[in-house]
Amino acid sequence: MQLTSDIVRHVEGQVMIIAAVRRGDATAIARSAGARCSDNGDVELLISRQWSTAVDAVETGGMIAATFTAPADYRSYQIKGQVISVAPAGPQDEARASLYVDTMLMVMTGLGVSREQLSQTFPLAGLVCVRYRPQAVFVQTPGPKAGSAVTDSET
Repeated sequence: MQLTSDIVRHVEGQVMIIAAVRRGDATAIARSAGARCSDNGDVELLISRQWSTAVDAVETGGMIAATFTAPADYRSYQIKGQVISVAPAGPQDEARASLYVDTMLMVMTGLGVSREQLSQTFPLAGLVCVRYRPQAVFVQTPGPKAGSAVTDSET
């Protein structure tokens, strides 16, 4: 499934990102320290090892779901797909994550959330890059369309 330029801008924009993975019957979640969409349509999430249960559970070939929510208006999309690779983050990934964290701290403090409240929200230690191929996209913005699938013609 190829994402539209609008959804790509959203994913790569000023959004809070929560990823969920499963191993067996257990589900684990993690906050992402940024995301980008590759030229071929894969989504890359940067996740700190602070979220060890999720990092340990994510594996190539496994499934992942990530929700991207703009805190200013709660516009949200959930993108589900199959993990293509899991690797330590490189220097460019780390720089991208640092910029993401700085940007989101400004966004969130501008909305009245204190830096103290966010102190554990955006860890950068031990980043891994999880790359996955989107298979389904869902609107998660609160309202009557929440949970509805975005079709190939809409992405």
